[in-house]
Amino acid sequence: MAAIPLYDTPLFFDSGLQAYWRFEGNSNDQKGSINGTDTGIAYGAGTGKFLQGANFSDAGDFIHFGNNLNQEYNTAFSYNIWYKGTFAGDGALMGKANNSSPYNGHFIELNGGVPAIFFCIANSFVATTHRIQVYKTTSTPFDGNWHMITCTYDGSTNASGALIYLDGTVLTDLSIIGDNLGNNSIATTANFQVNGRNGANYLCTGIADDASVFSRVLTPTEIANLYSGYDTLNLIDSFAESNFDSTLDAGDTINHAGGQSIVLPVNRTYTLNQLQFMLAKVGACTGNAYAKVYAATGTPGTDGAPTGSVLGTSDAVDTSKLSAGCRVPFNFSTPVVVSGGNVCVEMYFSGGNYGAGAYVGLGADGSSPSHAGNWYYRNSSDVVTAQSGTDAVFYLYGTSVLSATTDYLVFPRGRTRFPGSITGI
Repeated sequence: MAAIPLYDTPLFFDSGLQAYWRFEGNSNDQKGSINGTDTGIAYGAGTGKFLQGANFSDAGDFIHFGNNLNQEYNTAFSYNIWYKGTFAGDGALMGKANNSSPYNGHFIELNGGVPAIFFCIANSFVATTHRIQVYKTTSTPFDGNWHMITCTYDGSTNASGALIYLDGTVLTDLSIIGDNLGNNSIATTANFQVNGRNGANYLCTGIADDASVFSRVLTPTEIANLYSGYDTLNLIDSFAESNFDSTLDAGDTINHAGGQSIVLPVNRTYTLNQLQFMLAKVGACTGNAYAKVYAATGTPGTDGAPTGSVLGTSDAVDTSKLSAGCRVPFNFSTPVVVSGGNVCVEMYFSGGNYGAGAYVGLGADGSSPSHAGNWYYRNSSDVVTAQSGTDAVFYLYGTSVLSATTDYLVFPRGRTRFPGSITGI
């Protein structure tokens, strides 16, 4: 498996995600409104871990996000960022801290001279008072390749509650410089930054990508999945986002839903765990979106459409958290079990107002569709219309096993074998 951006994972819709920056040509917050101000930052196609990245290769380059994302000594938080560089100095990669006495704050520190990754949580660095500071000696982050660095703090005020992960794996046997934070505030009015500390101070060099801040401790499994690609399931069927060229608009005053008829190979039973659609928010949507699975009627590719009762519904996705356009995962807390054959998968939305310019766009290919199924849409009266000249962009994940069959296998000389594994004859 390969790593994918956080926005392609369930963590994008996690209630604890405070801010998320993709660095696709800018430092805008893809989760909320904590947008960055760039100083000297360069962006370019192919420079990031995922498409573009934020390049701070020159002295004085940094991004600040204002006096936001304050953490406290007794609250949990997590930082996650991808970094590529050969930095040989000592600098703050990500966080919020003063650059003058008492140097209070919370940040990830890179020191290519040691070499090591540091995690600092401090009320004061003066005379080593009231701080947690842990580090791990490793040269790996400075080898010029992409690495994912994650730091978590559980709010316990103890160094044992501060962890460092590298490439999805927790670093054990951390060295401890300070473990006397106590009940002392780490809040500061300094700007939160990617690269540097409260301005053009304590700077690193390199490239950053896909950075995020959470108001909780990410679990070891979540961190490992972020690094490995989060997809521990099999891709059952898809129509890739590279085919995207148009959208279906869904909202209370127009179409409620759009989806795709598909054909799953027969003689197999499928357990569906996740469905991803390419969605874009327009205006001030306030409702939830869901993925639904139905049996299908008609001929996929021509007039395939849903029939009967819904077979499964995903967890809700808050559409107010959507960005301009991205792949959105819908997770089935209760997996959907279906047999091979014709099936429909759809995104259903309520809570917008098309007439007021608040709706969700569902990505599709309306010019040269090549999937074996076909697109359909459901209007505000739940009347379904199939369109043979369009395919939805989607990714369906799960597992499958061979189904039991009632067929008999007849072999020479009249011997009959009942269903089961075929061994020696």
